[in-house]
Formats: sequence, C-alpha cells, structure tokens
Amino acid sequence: MWIDKYASEALNHYEELRSSLTDEEIVRFRENCAKAGVSAMHQWFLKNWRLACEYLAATPSQRKKKKAWQDPESKPLLVWAACIYAKQGHALLQGLTNSGLLGCEGIGYRAMTSEAGNIYLAVLSPEVSDWPFPGQNPFESQ
Repeated sequence: MWIDKYASEALNHYEELRSSLTDEEIVRFRENCAKAGVSAMHQWFLKNWRLACEYLAATPSQRKKKKAWQDPESKPLLVWAACIYAKQGHALLQGLTNSGLLGCEGIGYRAMTSEAGNIYLAVLSPEVSDWPFPGQNPFESQ
C-alpha cells in the first residue's frame, strides 16, 4: 500500500472510532471530562498510551471481544485516546505524502535534512483537537 493510501485509511479509521460511541456515551463522557479537568485527562492520556494504541490497532470485532474494553467507564476513554492517535497518525502520513520526500533516495544529505525539517513542520502544523466528538469541547473553557 502506498503511503497516501495509508493516510486516507487513517482518516477512515478515525471516523470509524468516532462513530463507535453512542450520543448518550458522548454526553456522559463529556460530563466526566469536564468534571475531571484537562490536567487529569492529559495525565490519563499519557499514562495509558500503550493501551490506547492497542485499542487503535484492533479491529472492531477484536475490540468487542475484550470485556475490559466494553466497560462503560473504559470504552469512552479508549475511543477518545485512540481518536487522537489516529488523527496524529494521519497528520504524520499526510505530511509524508505531501512532502515528496518518499522516493528521493540519492539526494544530498543537506537537501534531505532540509526536506525532513519541512516534513516536521508539516506534521506539527495541523492541529489535532483533544475532543474528536460532536458538540461542545469540555476542555475549551478550562
């Protein structure tokens, strides 16, 4: 698969994850996030990144089979973190796709370093929201 196809699929994956929560689950999760606060949610995100990446890599049927991932408290957290990682992955893949760097073997190291710096900026430029769901972002007012 070409890298641009991976970028496209990463966005599809993000949408699949976003739509995996019901409206009621999103409302409840938004309330929980507002209560917990930005700092606590950020700490959870950093502490549980491996678990979130495992969730992100799993197929929908694999996710359904893991009881712990179906827990009403855990599932929204995992979906939330996996959505953020999916968007970050998309930003990286899209930056690589847009850079033209792939297939540039044999160019000088100075030109490659310059291109790599451009890619770094391209990857960091798109803002990845900390709230991937519809409705009010509970972190904006904090």
